[in-house]
Amino acid sequence: GDNLVRRSTDNGVTWSKAEVLSPRGEPANNPILTKDGVIAMSYDNSSLVVSRDQGRTWQSRGRDLRGNDGVRPGNSGPCIAGIHAPIVELADGRLMAFGRLSPEDPNQKLFDLKMPVSYSSDLGETWQWAISESPSS
Repeated sequence: GDNLVRRSTDNGVTWSKAEVLSPRGEPANNPILTKDGVIAMSYDNSSLVVSRDQGRTWQSRGRDLRGNDGVRPGNSGPCIAGIHAPIVELADGRLMAFGRLSPEDPNQKLFDLKMPVSYSSDLGETWQWAISESPSS
């Protein structure tokens, strides 16, 4: 159940010894490198982990709020709305994430059966939730 980190300084020709990524969790998508040099990766529990030292140490940002009925468009909180959320950095430095809600999730109706989109201005500590233009399925 551990996630491993390996580094390459020669474009993947050779790799470092594997190290356990901590905090533990299930990555939801690929990591990104922000303009400020921070590696950020969303976890499947709707949180984010970040590294400011090229992947040597990691910090959790936000927390899991799944199942909480406070996740609705126009609100904000410590997690990405939905699961399996890829993230991108926008030109203004905010992070944007598109989450997925399962068909049985009662929040589907709150988001008008569309994918929730979440925005963070503080590197994933808090997120603002909105309705995207994309259908949820």
